[in-house]
Amino acid sequence: GWGGGGCGWGVELGFGFIFGITLAALFFI
Repeated sequence: GWGGGGCGWGVELGFGFIFGITLAALFFI
């Protein structure tokens, strides 16, 4: 699914949102 900052790396079960924010934080920090 679509995460908060990028394409979610999960299927569509919420992992997209979690991974989206996590990756966004890791990339921007």
